Amino acid sequence: MKYLFITIFIFFSSFYETFAQNLQVETLMDLNASGGVTIGPDGNVYVSDFGPALGTASVNTKVYKIEYGSWEVTEFASGFSGASGSRFDSQGNFYQSNPSGARVSKRSPDGTLNLDWVTEGMSGGPIGIVHDEEDNLYICNCGANTIRKVSPDGTSTLFANSSLFNCPNGITRDPNGNLYVCNFSDGRIIKITPDGIASSLTALPVNNFVNIGNGHITYSNGFLFVATIGTGQIFKLSLSGEQELIAGVAFGYSNTDGPALEATFSKPNGIAASITGDTLWVNCSSPSWLSNPNALHPGVVRMITGVCSLEDVNCPLLTSIKTPEETHKNQFATLLTPMPNPVNSETTLAFEIHQNADDIRLKINDASLKTLSTIFEGRVSSGKYTFPVLTKDWAAGIYYINLESDKYILTQKMVIVR
Repeated sequence: MKYLFITIFIFFSSFYETFAQNLQVETLMDLNASGGVTIGPDGNVYVSDFGPALGTASVNTKVYKIEYGSWEVTEFASGFSGASGSRFDSQGNFYQSNPSGARVSKRSPDGTLNLDWVTEGMSGGPIGIVHDEEDNLYICNCGANTIRKVSPDGTSTLFANSSLFNCPNGITRDPNGNLYVCNFSDGRIIKITPDGIASSLTALPVNNFVNIGNGHITYSNGFLFVATIGTGQIFKLSLSGEQELIAGVAFGYSNTDGPALEATFSKPNGIAASITGDTLWVNCSSPSWLSNPNALHPGVVRMITGVCSLEDVNCPLLTSIKTPEETHKNQFATLLTPMPNPVNSETTLAFEIHQNADDIRLKINDASLKTLSTIFEGRVSSGKYTFPVLTKDWAAGIYYINLESDKYILTQKMVIVR
């Protein structure tokens, strides 16, 4: 398998550069995984393989784990009858739909795999999966044109049934409990209220040559992001239905990188947002609808970076980088931005001293302001000081870097992503 190794700053560039650039599309690697894409609680990317072709029952398909930062690919689970949408719940359980097997599988955090965890009501072919705060699953049942609800104990019930459904494929959920479903066989995006009432939100372009509309959908930072597998585009939708094309030339029928609106996508299907929301992960199939309509292998994994640079997208984890506060410098010293920031496994902390100081302390605090580590403590002369710091064993989240003396406290925010 061929890899295109890309350094961390392609995903999250430096303090000033990240939000000055336009969205970019990059191909990360070749990977025959044509199903859904999801982000794990560890921040790693999980890509499922539906199989080599549409319309063909696939057996013993796999889910692959892409380690964030090193981009190492390992097999996460196997034995599925096709593998499309997937989801982690709050307890770290992994759920995988098996459209060819009419079942939903469950992989526990200890690696125990129950391939036939749920079969009730799945005869139409389960695809997309999302969960709520109580770890109930909501599953698109494509052929039956229904949405099933599955409780944590595996009880399956009908949640929504509407004439608006036309092979419901992808599904996501907003913070208010509304579900959003996109149809595979047309361009409709359907909103479902918490009590199961469906209404049409909007419709996206369709490839009439093959009568195929949408792949999957994800929610991030107040917006919906949809891959139109038929036309090869990525759209951003407001929760009231306003559309914005953010990547892909319509009917490009290829996978070319570059500025997002000039890039092309061939059969983009799965889509997931990184923890910060600045990167969208998409898997694509190389054969085009024209050259081989049903073929899904070979495939590639790609990413769209710079999503938080969109004017109306507010990314809370990156807010301090978009609008930095002047709490990081004074006449005595300057606390520089960690580089890189956001960070995955390693960063560099630095400060400049403008006047000699007898007692300087450089600390890392967590979001509750508890000190986790004192990086430096002592007397310093005027000059610049740098300190490499390993963060690979730290949890994803917001941290604060403090430079303290008896006269001041300077602060920078640091975001760790996985």
